[in-house]
Amino acid sequence: MKRFLIVLLAGLLLCFFATGTAGAQLTGYIDVANDGNNNTAIAYPAGTLTVSGWAADLNPVVAPVNTVQVFIDGNLVGNATLNQSRPDVATYFNNQALLPSGWTFTVPIKNLGLSFAQHTVSAVASDPYYSNVSLGPSSSSCCVITVAEADLIESVPTVTGTVASGGSIQIQETTSDQAAVGAGISWTRMYLNTSNAKGGTLLATRTISSLTPYGTAGASSTGTSKVTLPLNIGGTYYVVACANDTGSVVESNYSNNCNGVQVTVQAADLTVTADSFPVFAATGTTILATETTANLGAGSPSTTWTRFYLNKTTPSKTGGTLVGTQTVPGLTSGGSYVGATNINVPSNVAAGTYYLVACANDTNSATETNYANNCMSQQLTLVTATGAAIVDATNGNDASTTCSTAAPCKTITHALSISPPRTVVLAKPGTYTEQVVIQRNVTLTSTSPYAAVIQPPTSLTADPNDTATSLVFVGAPASSVAISNMTIQGAGAGNCGLTYGVFVTAGTATVTGNKVLTIGDPSCTSGGLAIRFGDSDMGYTYTAAGVISNNVVSSYRMRGIVVDDSTANVTGNIVTGAGGTPAVSPAGIVIRTGAQSTVSGNTVSQNTFGTLCPSHADGILLAALAGGVNVTNNTVTANDEGVGIYSRAPSGGSFNSTNISIMSNTVFNNAFLGVHIDGNSGGNTVELNTIYGNGQDDEVDETGSWTSPNNWGTDPTNYNILGNGGPYTQFLGSLGCTWQ
Repeated sequence: MKRFLIVLLAGLLLCFFATGTAGAQLTGYIDVANDGNNNTAIAYPAGTLTVSGWAADLNPVVAPVNTVQVFIDGNLVGNATLNQSRPDVATYFNNQALLPSGWTFTVPIKNLGLSFAQHTVSAVASDPYYSNVSLGPSSSSCCVITVAEADLIESVPTVTGTVASGGSIQIQETTSDQAAVGAGISWTRMYLNTSNAKGGTLLATRTISSLTPYGTAGASSTGTSKVTLPLNIGGTYYVVACANDTGSVVESNYSNNCNGVQVTVQAADLTVTADSFPVFAATGTTILATETTANLGAGSPSTTWTRFYLNKTTPSKTGGTLVGTQTVPGLTSGGSYVGATNINVPSNVAAGTYYLVACANDTNSATETNYANNCMSQQLTLVTATGAAIVDATNGNDASTTCSTAAPCKTITHALSISPPRTVVLAKPGTYTEQVVIQRNVTLTSTSPYAAVIQPPTSLTADPNDTATSLVFVGAPASSVAISNMTIQGAGAGNCGLTYGVFVTAGTATVTGNKVLTIGDPSCTSGGLAIRFGDSDMGYTYTAAGVISNNVVSSYRMRGIVVDDSTANVTGNIVTGAGGTPAVSPAGIVIRTGAQSTVSGNTVSQNTFGTLCPSHADGILLAALAGGVNVTNNTVTANDEGVGIYSRAPSGGSFNSTNISIMSNTVFNNAFLGVHIDGNSGGNTVELNTIYGNGQDDEVDETGSWTSPNNWGTDPTNYNILGNGGPYTQFLGSLGCTWQ
């Protein structure tokens, strides 16, 4: 009976509480079902489903909600996290006990095993007195989600800049997600390929951060990548941009990730534009070639190799013998490299005329737009070294009567005196302290470039039949002499009596590929002419002929090269004065007193005296000439005056310069005048030169009383092409300038 009463009492209490909460209810809503960024389209597999809302029993006496279960398509996927702050709910019901009524549920979309389709999200709440109360959507936009894979695509890239090998370009492209779902971080890569597909050379990588994390559905990211194209290429290529190239984003379609644009990559164009070497050599010796390899193309190569061939029959490398190689560093567009290459002349070839062929990019390591212009050839005359007189300043002995390889002589002078006479004298490396007098036909050459050095003795001896003193004198009865590969060097202030480095007074001579240095000194009061052919001064009449080519002439007191009353071409020399303000006005190249000469391809500089008139220093001085002189393709800079044409009144009458041609030279940055014709010289032609930046005037013509005017040309390239320096000036009088 007692147990019955207890049960009855419990039932009554339960009924009391039930009837006491008649107005209570468990209620709530789902507010959010998306990817956490308000996108109902959720990317698989990287996306996250976020569901949140609130649930509460509105009767404060009843215990709070203890579970919220989340369902997708009616299938339970998990329990929400409760007791999230919802001040909006507490305010709405004016009941602070409802503040922790919020709940939230998150789960990686890849953990749900959902198909790529739309799915409905629902939830139910329970507390101790109510079970599985459905929580409806708080708005019509809730609670359907779409599970989808991203689909990243690329636009056609836009390429700007220098589309050439080694050039700098900018690639602009747009990565977008056409599946209208967010996408995680990805990387777009750009390639240079021969086809419109991924592959080839990787140019750049761009991080797509604007779509992270899971940005606006269908969002895109546009970026520009600055890249440098590879060297040594040219032709048709594609710049290809590939979205999601590392595969960090799972996609529904990977086949549309890449897009490309065709471009034409401009290549290099390598050629040998200049090549300077002695015009003759002995077999078995080494000569020096100074060549210029230039890039005429828009593209840039990496390291290339210019190679030299000796060919007996044709001016090409085909069938030739490889005799030298020069490494050429990478050249930008318009760039050039000057190399000095040892040419090893074979000992087993016959004497005669050959072609020395220099070929740029000879290993084809660089792609070019034009391979037909790679090579340059010039003739080289070889003399046989068989039976040559050998001199060795270190180990030789002038007691030798043969000057053979086994018993070399010590001095060049002794080698020239032995019987029978030798046609070739080979000087081994060393210093030969002597004055060399050549009065028979012979070839004097060093076995290695510039390694045999002739320098003056302490006491100088006058030249035969002359009062001058020379380091190397060439005179009658010699009719054919060649001097090559030597260094002919004065002693500066220690030997002021030295008049000439090389003095040719008779016959035909070829002075080629030598260094002629420090002949005279600014402190001396006489002498100092490096190379001279002929002489019409001092009562002498010396007339010679020949070639002065590819020599390095520097630091002379008065003149670098002089052709006086003789016929000799002056080509490819580098003539550099001592500079400063010496006691006498120097000149680089002097053609004078009826001489005939082609002066071409020389570089002349640093001939300075510090004044314009009455005396000054010329780069190229042309005086008392009556035609037969052509000055072309020279570079004349940093002298007092670039090129001067002067008259002269030698004993017995006047001698005015006429019929001289000055064409296609570059004359710039000389201290006073560019090209100057004095008042008694007319009928000369000055055309097609590049003349600029000269201190007072670029071109001066003192018309004087000459009846035949000078022709300064009608081509505008002759007049201040770069707009620097002074203008063309025509004087009616005279500057009063003279030459020494």
